[in-house]
Amino acid sequence: METLIFEPHYSGINGTVGIAALGLVLGALGLWIGIRKEWKRKDRQAYKPLVALLSFIVVLLCAGTVVFSLLAREKLVQVTLTEDALTTQFGTVAVRAIRNAFIETDVQPHFFNPVGSDTTYLLVIEEMSGKAHVLSSENYDIEGILKGLKARR
Repeated sequence: METLIFEPHYSGINGTVGIAALGLVLGALGLWIGIRKEWKRKDRQAYKPLVALLSFIVVLLCAGTVVFSLLAREKLVQVTLTEDALTTQFGTVAVRAIRNAFIETDVQPHFFNPVGSDTTYLLVIEEMSGKAHVLSSENYDIEGILKGLKARR
């Protein structure tokens, strides 16, 4: 059998980075305006430190989101399935050392809408040693990985 290579999907992380980068630019603009701008009306002069403080908080949150989203993106590596081994970001395991592989459904209820929920599918690959490799459907083609694993077992 040939080697199967599954590349990660970055669309969700890229969207988060894009929105956070936009917030970072807007927050930096607000911070610059809050520090540099002279207010025409003297009664609004008291809002100057408040605008600067809130803009600084926005910059801090967005910068953290950008940095940690990019770090999470760097952890996603391609999954390689060869004739006798599976390689993920958690390490390499021999196909014969896999105890079980199944898809688990993770349902997270919405905070504001109790009727709706977010559903994520997780591919759980258990080794004989007890170590688990968990891959999300948001990042990988888990059905293809599971099908390739079952064909090699």
